[in-house]
Amino acid sequence: APPDCSPPALGSPTSRTALVKAMDLCQFTVESPPSPLQKVWGVISNHVTLADGSGVPLDVQTRVLGNYGTFVLPHAGSTMAALSTGVAADASAGVHPEDGVLPGEDGGFDAGTTSSVDAAYLAANGGALPQDPACGGPCATPDCAVAYDSVRFVVRLRVPTNAQGFHLDTRFFTSEFPQRSCQPLKDRYLVLYKSNWQPGPGQSPIPADHNLGFDAMGLPFHFGPAFDVCLPPPGAPPGACPLGPLDLTGTGMGGFPVNGQENLSDGAATDWVVLDGPVVPGEVVELEIHLWDAGDHEADSLVLADAFRWILLP
Repeated sequence: APPDCSPPALGSPTSRTALVKAMDLCQFTVESPPSPLQKVWGVISNHVTLADGSGVPLDVQTRVLGNYGTFVLPHAGSTMAALSTGVAADASAGVHPEDGVLPGEDGGFDAGTTSSVDAAYLAANGGALPQDPACGGPCATPDCAVAYDSVRFVVRLRVPTNAQGFHLDTRFFTSEFPQRSCQPLKDRYLVLYKSNWQPGPGQSPIPADHNLGFDAMGLPFHFGPAFDVCLPPPGAPPGACPLGPLDLTGTGMGGFPVNGQENLSDGAATDWVVLDGPVVPGEVVELEIHLWDAGDHEADSLVLADAFRWILLP
């Protein structure tokens, strides 16, 4: 059984190693050990940058959390990694991801950073951000390729020689629902994966753009997830928001208070989604989590990542 190395919940700054351990990756190694006997599996390196690899996000955009809001708890260990286009904390820290214009509303967060979207990802999608076909064509204006307030968390790993793949549990929260649900300039969340694995008979290849970030409906997160946690807006189809808004409680994602009561009619989240990736036993792979505001610095989103574990079956 893997050890529990979950670090304590921290304020900022959060070390890169603490983020890795909060995802339950507990073994570390080096790229080129002096002896073949020391070539063990584990985390080789990790770093946090802006979306295109340049610069760094603000310290408050990454944190180790013991809970997110009232009801969202880690899936393994005592903590989980959090990345945000705003402040990676919940309403108990005075954080409010939604923007507001009324007196007393001081929402949203502007990290003041801009970068390009990952060039290889754009190139694999014809130079434009993909868009849900139900919402229109791809986002191809110049502003679509700009990542505002972005976070890119990269983990480089050597795979165990008996592993066939991995699982990573993740949740996506956004304050942009329902206003920007079908707009091209909505917040984006990608999980990009690099491996030498090739499909065998009956197996699907790793996507050409290397994105493994798919929601429970099998759609890429960047299409606008099929949100499980939300309050159905007017005109929503039957079955929308099947889990209701309860898990938004205390996160701050639910909009500004109404008559002193927490407003859960705004904001949305996925349930925990298990992302899978295949591996070649013993190879070195890279896993990248990308999150950014699209089109502006407004209305923040947050990603939780937890419970990384190896798969020993094909």
